[in-house]
Amino acid sequence: DHEDCTLIFDDTSKVKTGSKTDFLSWFFDHCQNCYFKGYQNITALWSNCKSAIPIDFELKIGKNRTKHSRETSYQKGSHTGQRARFAKQSKTSIVISMIKRANQRRLPYKYILWDSWYNCSQSFSFVYKKLLPAGKVLISMLKNGSQKYKYNEQYLNLKQLYRKAGKWQHERTSGIKYKSLTVTLLDASGSRIIQDRTAIGEMKICFFKYPNVRKWKAIISTDTELAEIEVLKIYLRRWAVECVFKEIRQYFGYDQSKSSKYPAMVADLTIRYVFYIMFCYRKVQNENKPMGQIVLEFYQE
Repeated sequence: DHEDCTLIFDDTSKVKTGSKTDFLSWFFDHCQNCYFKGYQNITALWSNCKSAIPIDFELKIGKNRTKHSRETSYQKGSHTGQRARFAKQSKTSIVISMIKRANQRRLPYKYILWDSWYNCSQSFSFVYKKLLPAGKVLISMLKNGSQKYKYNEQYLNLKQLYRKAGKWQHERTSGIKYKSLTVTLLDASGSRIIQDRTAIGEMKICFFKYPNVRKWKAIISTDTELAEIEVLKIYLRRWAVECVFKEIRQYFGYDQSKSSKYPAMVADLTIRYVFYIMFCYRKVQNENKPMGQIVLEFYQE
């Protein structure tokens, strides 16, 4: 049922070294809290709540090139030239291109999940103009920043909205506290003056607090009719992408590519993702055995 299908977007580090590596750049890893040399692997996953498979990826080329980075020019119009040109775009533009490709291939899905790093006026405008009319729903974590939203003719940031949301409600089985309100999202790229910013659309901001945890989290939904706990349940499906990244590294040699050529690295990762999809199929056939056991049995055969 496509009502349960989701598109999940996230990125992970692709560390590379060498003095003659194509387009080698500096990136900051927020998980490890340090800089690394290499690329950002932005991956799109399709999930049906039973399994998750990678359907698209881009090895993003950064602007902060390393000292020995090699700027290679590939023939215009060639597949390699296109991949290198797309990879130099912003993370938001890359994700929007991936969604367009998924729609062109008529991939069935209803929900789009990503974290707060992909939230901006460009991505929100695309979602409200192109995806919302087609029945697609964006659910995303919201960063606690200075961005302001319109609520009851007032312009408030997330902390102020948190206070306006009222009293907590309780989910009895899990003990999770929640509250929400509906705000108007403004186009921050349009004008510096808040009153002059145009409205993009309405969205629901849900606040959650786990038992014995002080800090609260905010998750947004472009479907304002979804219940708060349902929004949280759908967003938690995003954990599938972390499992895919872990298995790709642990069982499929994600970091074993030795090539310094950008096209070879793209081809190498493509083959590893294809193998991963094949093993996901074997996993379903074997009644969801652990991936490590399936890989071992395949190796023994």
